[in-house]
Amino acid sequence: MRVGFITQLLWPRYGPYWRELVRGVGAETVFPSRERVLHCFGDARVKAIPGLVFRLAAAQALALQEVDVLIAPDLSAGVDIARGGGRDPWIASFPEALTHTVSGLPPVFAVPASLGGRLETVVIETLYSICRDPFLVRRVWDRYRSAAYPSSRSREVRVMPGAAAVTIGVLGQPWLLDRRLFSPLLQEGEAVLGQDEFAPEILQDEGDRVNSKLLPTDREVLGAASIFSRRGGIARISVIAKRGSATDAWLCRRIEGLVHKPLSLHYLEDLLEPEEAVSILLALP
Repeated sequence: MRVGFITQLLWPRYGPYWRELVRGVGAETVFPSRERVLHCFGDARVKAIPGLVFRLAAAQALALQEVDVLIAPDLSAGVDIARGGGRDPWIASFPEALTHTVSGLPPVFAVPASLGGRLETVVIETLYSICRDPFLVRRVWDRYRSAAYPSSRSREVRVMPGAAAVTIGVLGQPWLLDRRLFSPLLQEGEAVLGQDEFAPEILQDEGDRVNSKLLPTDREVLGAASIFSRRGGIARISVIAKRGSATDAWLCRRIEGLVHKPLSLHYLEDLLEPEEAVSILLALP
């Protein structure tokens, strides 16, 4: 059994764990090559998908069409909410949107794009679909159970005074926050504190206090805005968004009402040269 992995969307949060699970039941793990992904990026089915990052994820899936099954991240973590990102099918149900848009793919198994929560049922059902050996599945789950529920969270990052006169906070949907995008946001003598320097759970908990009726990734962004707004060491806040995204526009309106510091909006498409955007944002292990 050859199991392919889409690594474009939040892979560091869930992917290494699932890679070990799949290997544990004796399946071969397969990842797309850069050359193959770049070739598939030109496919008409991929070009029709809104958003560069999601097009890259779909190109990875198409590059893996010869495997037996695909593992794809569920960005919503199983939360069904018709607000914010919940209104965007590519965020609310990426695996389903992928299979409806890109024909010819192998079966796509959705797994949460994070650890913790009600993971046991998903692990057992997915691994059984791969190997059909309930005893092996149970042994693998017992071996990796503790790793699925980290016992301690990363501590909240603290802004420490340094040589820079000004620190700016940078936030946005987590799949848009490539640190190579941060440099154009800085002026001379400034330093940056990115949303990506905080544990997602910390930001989501903070976001719960703002609005608990949202997808985890939306709460993550609003949680970062809340923390940055009250931090004395942060002078201004920059938001990275996708041009034309109704979800990002909705989030930006929520952020504007939440923060009380200078706020600027930057579109992903304006921060990258078109000829280098795909190469910079392509996320492979």
